[in-house]
Amino acid sequence: MEIFKDWDPKYNIGVEDIDLQHRYFFRLIDRLTNELKENDNKNYLFRLLEELKMYSKFHFLSEENTMGRLEFPDLPNHKAHHVDLLEKLNIQCGMFETGMAHSSAMISFLKEWFKEHTLQEDQKLRKFLEGSK
Repeated sequence: MEIFKDWDPKYNIGVEDIDLQHRYFFRLIDRLTNELKENDNKNYLFRLLEELKMYSKFHFLSEENTMGRLEFPDLPNHKAHHVDLLEKLNIQCGMFETGMAHSSAMISFLKEWFKEHTLQEDQKLRKFLEGSK
């Protein structure tokens, strides 16, 4: 079961590297969502969560580097937002790993986390680029 039916073009920013990474992020969250629903192997699930955390760090750094190259003026705020998101992800993963949060809470968190950040914060870069053309 996918968290979204298909990739929606509304998630695109208009920067090829970021859009490709967002698509992979989308697929990674979708895969994790499926595994959280269907797999009881805690060690495997914890490793998938670790993969998601590591990919998040990579993606955020890469996105920030791209924003810096493009001279995006809101980069300091965007970096702060990334720090906050990583902290929330670590807390949510920790709660799941210790049994304080059910898989449905983790799935809901991941869906909202992706949608909110991509459709609100990341779209600011798209708007900036459209305005500088």
